[in-house]
Formats: sequence, C-alpha cells, structure tokens
Amino acid sequence: ATFEIPFQKRQNGCAKPIIIAADNAPQQDPDLIALVADARRWASELLEGRASSIQQITEREGLRSGSVSRILPLAWLAPDISTAILEGRQPPHLTAKTLRALPELPLDWAEQQRILGFAQS
Repeated sequence: ATFEIPFQKRQNGCAKPIIIAADNAPQQDPDLIALVADARRWASELLEGRASSIQQITEREGLRSGSVSRILPLAWLAPDISTAILEGRQPPHLTAKTLRALPELPLDWAEQQRILGFAQS
C-alpha cells in the first residue's frame, strides 16, 4: 500500500540570516559623532549665554586647556558634512582623532569638503 502525505518544508525559527555589509556600507563613528555634537552644544551654550566662556566649558568638562577651542569650530561644519558624519558616510580616514588634529577648519564649506576629503558636487 502506498500513502501520500502532503508535505511542506518550513524553515525553523532558529535560523539567522547572515548579512555581509558591502565595503562601502555606511559606518557610523560614535566618537566622531560625539565630537561634532559637543562642538554644537558648546557653541549653543556660548551663543545663548548658558556658558560665559570657553574656559568655563573647559573646566566643567574636565578638558585640557585649548581642547574646547580646537573642537568648537566643528560647530560650523558644512551641513552636508555634518549629515554625512551622522549617517556614517564620512570618508574612511575621517575620525575624531583626525578632526582634533586639524590645525584650523575654514568656514568656507567648499574648502571644508576639500580638506576633509568629501567629493564636491
């Protein structure tokens, strides 16, 4: 005698897909994001009078002299650069360490793009 039993193979719930990101997949850098966020927060505090000086911020944050002054210009990054950093689309060489090491950040957005390695449109 032959029996026919309908059978449907189902994937069991324990399987986990393996996702391999492309080499150019966005990669957020929490340190870089925090650095830009600090700069924006400090600029806001100074502009709104919630901090009376860079020295006050330096002491409150427990940073070395000059640290806030070097980081503060990042508050005026070009909007597309800030967005790219937030979304993890910054050039691979651009890290918090490389931004801290910049001797000066120009206010001109096109010049910022050139210096930081962003493709200009």
